[in-house]
Order: sequence, then structure tokens, then C-alpha cells
Amino acid sequence: MTIQSNSAGVTGLNFQSQTSGSTQVKKHRPQPNLDQLLNQLTADLNLTDDQKTQISQILQNYLGQNQSNDQADNNSSATQSTSDMQSKRAEMQSKMSQMNDAIKKVLTSDQATKFQTLLEQIQADRAQRQQQTLSAPTINSNGGVDFLS
Repeated sequence: MTIQSNSAGVTGLNFQSQTSGSTQVKKHRPQPNLDQLLNQLTADLNLTDDQKTQISQILQNYLGQNQSNDQADNNSSATQSTSDMQSKRAEMQSKMSQMNDAIKKVLTSDQATKFQTLLEQIQADRAQRQQQTLSAPTINSNGGVDFLS
């Protein structure tokens, strides 16, 4: 499945932070296109027209909230503490869980099972990316490169 995912679920931004000295590197993924997400879910789950309409509304509601939060976060990201970021991550995970639950309610039993499998694959892919990120070199506060083992 090619749906972009974040640290909490199907869609959104993936925040990967590495801190070495005083340098923090953040990578932001572009917000996925609603039509692309819906088309991918339609293909993977064989959605009916009614299901597409309902899931489209769920995605619009979630993505709208997420985009507003992202704009606010971008304005204050330089002053966010680790606890603030952890709080935001927990809040995002909760919203993603709510969105996924709302989507599952629209699906048949077979579709919900396949959707859950897709979510688990996204989580496995994310864990692998995070592991690769942790082993990647980082720039330290002196401008040199640190290799984490």
C-alpha cells in the first residue's frame, strides 16, 4: 500500500526528530492528497460509492483538523519542548485512532479486517524507517557528523 503515514496511523505528517548537541533535524512529509488516499482505499478495500462518500467525509474532517494543527505547530516549533512534542504526538495518535475507528464502522467485516492488516503493515514500515533513521549519521553541535550505532 502506498498511503503515506505518520507516527500514529494512515495519513498525516511524519515527525522524525533527532537531537545531537543543540541541533535538531525535523523531516516533514507533505500532506497526502485526499483523492489519492480515497482512491487507494477504494482499490484496496473495494469500497462502494456510499462507503467512498462516508470515508471521504471522515478523511476531510481529520485532514482539516490536522492541517490547522500543523500550521500552528510550524509557527511555534522552535520553542516546543520535548514534553510539548510528546503531548502533541499523543494527541495526534488519539485522533488517528478515532479516525481509523470511524473508517472501520463504515466497512464490512471483511473490509475492516483488510483495513486492519493495512494499518499493521504501515506500522511495520514506520518502525523500519525509524530504525533506519536512528542508525543514520547526524550533525553535531560542532558541525561534524556523528554516527549512531
